Amino acid sequence: MSSSEALNLLNAHACGADRRQHPRIYVNWRTAVMFKTGHETVRVFGRTRDASASGVCIECEQTIITAAPVVVMIELPSKAAHVPSDIIQFNAQIRNCILASDKYRMGLQIIGFHGHSEQNMLRHLRTIGA
Repeated sequence: MSSSEALNLLNAHACGADRRQHPRIYVNWRTAVMFKTGHETVRVFGRTRDASASGVCIECEQTIITAAPVVVMIELPSKAAHVPSDIIQFNAQIRNCILASDKYRMGLQIIGFHGHSEQNMLRHLRTIGA
């Protein structure tokens, strides 16, 4: 096993690969996670590192401590310079969070998409996985 394959295996394990319902595809998407603390809405920015129809693995520089569902917004990059990026939005439940090197890695289960976000995300994942 090469070192890059071993790293991918470790990353997949840290994101909960043993509990996944759908296969994940490795990505590198700009992401914002929003949640409430009292009356304040907090935004944490990071990167989605893998995604599937049922969940995502997000890395960010600060941890998110909440038992309540969070709102996730992800920028799906365009393949062509003249085509704008898609922004998808969904509600998710944080299932796990670990400190890996200098980043927090969170596994989130998607519990509900907003608008056409599910179709847009699945179409994008099919394009990458092809």
